[in-house]
Amino acid sequence: MGEEMNGRRRIRLREALAMLNSVIIIVDDVCNGEQDAADNYPENLQNTEKFEAMESAVESLNEAVEKIDEAKEHIEDAIK
Repeated sequence: MGEEMNGRRRIRLREALAMLNSVIIIVDDVCNGEQDAADNYPENLQNTEKFEAMESAVESLNEAVEKIDEAKEHIEDAIK
């Protein structure tokens, strides 16, 4: 069997996990702000390109958070 990951590398990966947690908080905060802006957008302007871009941004940011969560899971598996 291979050698277990050493403590220093585990610490570095835990640091990376902490950074990813910070990234999720930032991206989620921006996403929530954009969602709030879209939710409060005047109804008569909801068929505009700007509104569609807002909705697309919210979708992309939500997907980014999901991908970051997946990356965290992979890193956590590597630490085990």
